Amino acid sequence: MPQIPDPAPPVKTGYFEVHNTLNGLPSNEILSILATEGRVLVGSADKGIMFFDGSSWIAYNPDTTPAFPARTVSSIIKIDDNKFWAGTPEGIIQITGIGGDYKFEKISKQENVSQKIKFLMKNGEDVWACTDQVVAKCENGVLQPVGVSEDLRPIGICSGIAWNDADFVWWK
Repeated sequence: MPQIPDPAPPVKTGYFEVHNTLNGLPSNEILSILATEGRVLVGSADKGIMFFDGSSWIAYNPDTTPAFPARTVSSIIKIDDNKFWAGTPEGIIQITGIGGDYKFEKISKQENVSQKIKFLMKNGEDVWACTDQVVAKCENGVLQPVGVSEDLRPIGICSGIAWNDADFVWWK
């Protein structure tokens, strides 16, 4: 089970801030959110990946410079303080340069496994991916499908959760 940091990050009680296209958010079609210290990464259905630095939003997609390779981001995970992965219909995109000089690189490149990532999950040092066809462990950018019986094929998966250090659970 994921551990809550100790001490837990402070939460402003009674304070809510709304972000939408009326006040600068590039898209209202949100599929994933990852909040880190001083930054929020948001995956959208239509505008690619969006970053919030505490004062303004910026979106990256195939039409921007630098170009983010996808318009849809279904999942975002933190690999380390300087590296994030985004799950997209085009595969796993590595994000570096957090803090302003963003770089985007597709890291899942094999052709024999579907690259349409529905969600990513980091469990310890392992990264797991669910595509529209398989559940796979990601090792050095290569998706290694795990054995799943035919009646449990992960078609239509939208989320997952770490169960413990060795297992995980997914839903159809």
